[in-house]
Amino acid sequence: MGSTDADSNASSAEKPQHRVRLDAYYTDVCPVTVGQYRAFCQDAHPVVDGTWHDSAAYSEWAGKKLPTEAQWEKAARGTDGRIWPWGNQWNGQAAHCDYQHKCQWSDTTAPVGSHPQGVSPYGCHDLIGNVWEWCADWYDDGYYKRSPGTPGVPEQNPRGPEFGTGRVLRGGSWFVDCTLGWLRCAYRRDFVPDLRLAGRGFRCAQDLPVPSLPL
Repeated sequence: MGSTDADSNASSAEKPQHRVRLDAYYTDVCPVTVGQYRAFCQDAHPVVDGTWHDSAAYSEWAGKKLPTEAQWEKAARGTDGRIWPWGNQWNGQAAHCDYQHKCQWSDTTAPVGSHPQGVSPYGCHDLIGNVWEWCADWYDDGYYKRSPGTPGVPEQNPRGPEFGTGRVLRGGSWFVDCTLGWLRCAYRRDFVPDLRLAGRGFRCAQDLPVPSLPL
């Protein structure tokens, strides 16, 4: 998880690269769609579109949760440390964004699954571009440097800091002319959880139940 100095686009918030170990979990193949969210709005009101709180409420309503930052990153880049879900070379046909006008792009979101070249090692779509995705964690710029754990031993199921002022966003968006650095799997940024913006979305995750051992 995170980046090394070999990645010239890496920010200090992505360092140091470190090993984590996650329990088995499911993550949605695609971001939550308008139709899915509309069903939630009709079933549970009042809601205001787009905030972190609304995303977390929908996830709970659906019997799921927002992914942790570690779960999102593993779903995006697998276990081999790749820069983008599809590999280590930029592919402008693999993400719905406006990186220097070199990508498949329009001035609105794209239907989920529209860029099959961008599928991750686990079969997940739209992890880069389309919408920034909320994660469960509070954001801390220096968390990787201070995260708990024993040096050299993978941290188990990291959950991020206990408090903060912003929640983690991952993946980039259609909404602005993203830099190439922003569109990498390891890039992390924060946003105020109470505010709305058209470029924010989310997908859900779900912990797998731990099987009981026979007596």
